[in-house]
Amino acid sequence: KNLPLALHDTARYDVWLANRRGNKYSNKHVVYRPGQPEFWDWSIDETALYDLPAMVEHVLEVTGCGSLVLIGFSQGTAEIFAGLSLNARLAKRVSLVVALAAMTRPRPVSNSLISSLIHSTPDLLFLFFGRRALLGSVLFWQDVMSPEAY
Repeated sequence: KNLPLALHDTARYDVWLANRRGNKYSNKHVVYRPGQPEFWDWSIDETALYDLPAMVEHVLEVTGCGSLVLIGFSQGTAEIFAGLSLNARLAKRVSLVVALAAMTRPRPVSNSLISSLIHSTPDLLFLFFGRRALLGSVLFWQDVMSPEAY
């Protein structure tokens, strides 16, 4: 069982799932298309400052509740931590945070090329991978790289 279904079906919680920018389900924009650089001109800063508060306010408005519990996974935890640390109003609207697989600094790797990529600037990563969602290329990189590097 996955957590959202278990929370809804077993514990009878009202569960809302966020659709993050940059995934395969969020390729629509009122002006730009995914092939345009402007479509990707955002960072985790914007998701923490704008997207997270907008989602929380929307859920609270629709449900009429005064606060909610946020459950984040990986990048979602980083967005929650950043958003709550920067927005006092948002922090008052969240009663609990559950941080699953919280984002951390990668452990040191012995491969100098991989280590350089991990600690490089975003511009270098954009040069290698482009400005787009990486999930679509995961299987390619899994086949090309050794298990340790992957």
